[in-house]
Amino acid sequence: MNATNRASIASVPLLVAVAFLSACSLTPNQPPRPSPSAPRTTVYLNATGDPKLVHRFQMYAADEFDDAGLALTSDPKKAGVTVSAELSASTRTVTIANGLVQMTATAGGVNTDLTQCGSLNSNLDGQVFDSSAKSAAAEILDKFPAAHSVSIDRASNFDAAPEFKAAFESALRDGSKTLSDSKAADVVVTIKLEKRKLSVDESLQNYKIEIASPADTKTETLTEVRFAKLAGEVPKICPRDLGDEQIWLETASVSDVARKLAREIAKGPPQ
Repeated sequence: MNATNRASIASVPLLVAVAFLSACSLTPNQPPRPSPSAPRTTVYLNATGDPKLVHRFQMYAADEFDDAGLALTSDPKKAGVTVSAELSASTRTVTIANGLVQMTATAGGVNTDLTQCGSLNSNLDGQVFDSSAKSAAAEILDKFPAAHSVSIDRASNFDAAPEFKAAFESALRDGSKTLSDSKAADVVVTIKLEKRKLSVDESLQNYKIEIASPADTKTETLTEVRFAKLAGEVPKICPRDLGDEQIWLETASVSDVARKLAREIAKGPPQ
């Protein structure tokens, strides 16, 4: 219903490297003198709460802290930074929007139901037919490859997304179909758009994290959606798209939170 960008590492131009070697009276074949490494920030992590979440958080934190140049310690007296993390799991039921494209194609006197679901959106006023027009046109092109002309029946209703009709027609033209106003067209399509509301059960991960150092203390509370699925029975329409095993709303994993925390500590307090 939320991606982490890795920081790029700037490369040092070769010209600068050669100049440096020359200034130090070294040839490229000689190994450079080792420079003293910067001391690592030592962190004491105190994670409490849901045992399963705590175990996973500690496991990922060990890797993420090490990658960020931080050292974990089991002795709080040796730590430069203390992290207190309280983790819990909970659930909630929310209402989301879903687009429904009811589409029937008639060719040679035979009706074919090509109904499909649009997209899902946690914002009830958000877009749910953003790619549905091209998808609906693709169904016509796939089911009726030999058809030359397509007509959209006047009984169609595009009120839920007025822009759908133009996008649908454009996609058909791109597929070499001729748009016709005649019921004698090779394929007559009836489309009715519906924006419906669905109840969804979300599985949540809750974090209350305090980062304490001699320079600063910061507390942050996070609630992340681990996964979500339909509450109750799956609608008879679009069961493949809305199956009870379908996961669609993950926003952040335990590893994502651990990575964000490690980077924040490594960055240090504002100068």
